[in-house]
Amino acid sequence: MVSMMLLAACDKPAVRVEPTPPADVAAAPAPDAASPAAHEAPGDVADPTDPAVAPTPAAPTAEEAQAFIDEANATLLKLRARADTADYIKATYITPDTERNAAAAQADVLAFLAEAIPRAASFRDVEVPAETRRMLELLRISPTLPPPAEADRQQELATISARLDGYYGSAKGCQTAADGTRTCKDLDELSEILATAKDWDVLVNAWTA
Repeated sequence: MVSMMLLAACDKPAVRVEPTPPADVAAAPAPDAASPAAHEAPGDVADPTDPAVAPTPAAPTAEEAQAFIDEANATLLKLRARADTADYIKATYITPDTERNAAAAQADVLAFLAEAIPRAASFRDVEVPAETRRMLELLRISPTLPPPAEADRQQELATISARLDGYYGSAKGCQTAADGTRTCKDLDELSEILATAKDWDVLVNAWTA
């Protein structure tokens, strides 16, 4: 009887008891099959600087172009007025101090144009009124001194320009007569001779001076 009971107990399948996980360990949810994260390899992180990942900037609008040109006109008017005043003082009183003052004012204009010109070019494909288009194009192509991007080079260019103007304004044309006397005339005097003289030799001497 005891043997039969033992054999019957051996015929029953063994029951496996799974350990219960700790209560503070939460099961991670399975990634959604439609989510990009479900297809990423472990350790892959999206690079926000990647052009394929970074959002495409919005295209410029006609309203932005008009707002830009209004602000640029107001700013450039102030900068030009200051630069022209400094340049007039330099042309009237040519000294190292007036040259430095004119160069500083011109450097501010160049710094503004270095930022404004590329900005104006960004509206090239935007439909804007003809008047706005004309101002954008003039801002882009009219500067006679294309501004460098670096601030130190802007200052250097403005300084060279002011110095050259000073050289030109203070220069004199001098000639030595047959008796050895030397006469010198400044630019205004030479310009007056060229405008009023009728004698060929006088005109040639003034022109070559």
